[in-house]
Amino acid sequence: MINKILEFIKVVVTILCLIFLVLGELTTFFTLLVTLFFLCVSLRLQKKIGYSDGIEILIFLFILMTEVLGQIFRFYVRVSYFDIIIHALSGFIVSGMSFYVLKKINRSYSSALIIVFSLMMSMGIAAVWELTEFGIDRVFHEDMQKDSIVKEITSYKFALDDKRPLVIKVDKVLLNDIDLTKEYGGYIDIGLYDTMGDMFSALIGSIVYILVYKKSGAI
Repeated sequence: MINKILEFIKVVVTILCLIFLVLGELTTFFTLLVTLFFLCVSLRLQKKIGYSDGIEILIFLFILMTEVLGQIFRFYVRVSYFDIIIHALSGFIVSGMSFYVLKKINRSYSSALIIVFSLMMSMGIAAVWELTEFGIDRVFHEDMQKDSIVKEITSYKFALDDKRPLVIKVDKVLLNDIDLTKEYGGYIDIGLYDTMGDMFSALIGSIVYILVYKKSGAI
């Protein structure tokens, strides 16, 4: 039953691809094409690794949310917490997949190894993705690492000595004659807070999966 539903989703995405190609909406067409590609890869991985249908459903949901809701309907811009949900879900999914990967490569393992391996896999994938975002932003002038408003800065750069960092309240910042504090409420941080938020979200998702899995008695 589950496989039929997943195959039906693939068929629907394929039909939508063709419709938007005929309509000449190439951006949407290519986004759906990428979606279809990842859906097919996911099904192939499930056959190879052997993870559960529950994980496969979550992967399908993740792909559809990131590509369809995130890219086509622009939820990344329109919904402030959407990115947090996506990264938490990714941490949950990667941890789930890592359990099956470990079982496949090592038949004898301890609970501690499962937990550590799961966390490392989740954080490793999250780190690689953040590096990818940084690279895309720098090369293609995108804004995947979203800006944050900062109202104070803690820095040794402006400190009077090297014993304590100086905490500076941001009262006024001018950028090309634009008062950022007046227009946006503070100094604009270009990506660090977004990156750390994404990493913490992935970590939380991973921990939630471990707790759920442990409660089930599998660890």
